[in-house]
Amino acid sequence: MSLKIKIPLIFSFFMVSAILITGYFVYRRVEFLVMEQTQKTGKYLIRLLSSVDKAAFVERDYMVMATLLKRVSDYPDVISAGFEDEKGNIILEEKKRDEKGITIREEIIAGGKRRGYCYVVLSPDFINRAKRIIIQPFIYIFLISSLLSVIAGIVTGVYISLPIVHITKKVEQFGKGDYKSRIKKYRKGEMGILAKTFNEMADNLERAYRELEDKYREIHHLYKLATEDSLSKLYIRRHFFERLNFELKITRGKKLYIMMMDIDDFKKINDTFGHDTGDRVIERIASIIKEEVGNKGFSGRYGGEEFISAFYNDMELPERIRKRVENERILETRKVTISIGVTFFNKEVSINEVIKRADEALYKAKREGKNRVVWL
Repeated sequence: MSLKIKIPLIFSFFMVSAILITGYFVYRRVEFLVMEQTQKTGKYLIRLLSSVDKAAFVERDYMVMATLLKRVSDYPDVISAGFEDEKGNIILEEKKRDEKGITIREEIIAGGKRRGYCYVVLSPDFINRAKRIIIQPFIYIFLISSLLSVIAGIVTGVYISLPIVHITKKVEQFGKGDYKSRIKKYRKGEMGILAKTFNEMADNLERAYRELEDKYREIHHLYKLATEDSLSKLYIRRHFFERLNFELKITRGKKLYIMMMDIDDFKKINDTFGHDTGDRVIERIASIIKEEVGNKGFSGRYGGEEFISAFYNDMELPERIRKRVENERILETRKVTISIGVTFFNKEVSINEVIKRADEALYKAKREGKNRVVWL
């Protein structure tokens, strides 16, 4: 066999080998990207669970733990989530279905001691979908690149060695996480096609990774849109009552209070200062309610200037909110106040009856002069 034939064949062999090695590293990088995104998702959900009040966890406040579990289990790719004690025994678990998946755990430390664990199990479909998104364009590009490498080796022979060095360097950079790494453009020949193909592959992989990040942000954004009022940042009315129904199933003997709140003379504020100022008043008062209720309950926007909260074990809460709003300089030239009606649940009454009673307490506060708390 003549040297003219041997050299192209040898370089074709090495080119195919280089592409296979490149494919291996890129494939490994794809696996890394998928696992990295899985870990990010899992750690985000674990952070939600591990944010449980440590005292509430130690004292087995199931309401607090169940609330967090509900938030985490609502995530579409979560199979199950739960809390365990220090021996690994399940304390509380929210499970959608019996299925093995990717488990992510984290210790819960309180008072310098390990008190237990929280865990989240992600569906294996999460990884499979991510792989399909990233690897599908890579397969086509890999086949095309392999074919082009053979053609380039046969046609150009020994003159292809220098471009290989450049390509190998860029591929290594890409494999190490430099997603901006691209092969310089060659004007003529198969090397120009190969460079273009690799850059397209790199573009597709980078785009797929960005799409995964965007999809995660989109899911989180859609969840907030579906459950949170855009102005007050409290629950929308529908989600508040969904949460309330859930809470009533896990109260475990604790007394649950309902508090209705209404901004006094809000129409005058709008008429005098404008709707933009009215919106700022709603935002500030909602922020005060959210801060004061904290992890003792949850709140929602009931109507235009009306708010509603459900809370446990803090009978001083309504008065604290009223005083704080009264003392807060929300407007420079006018004091802003709220009226509050409060009642509580018992086994004999429905949610509608309790809401009606809280509403009656609120209107009684209005009739008696506003800026006050009335209990019924």
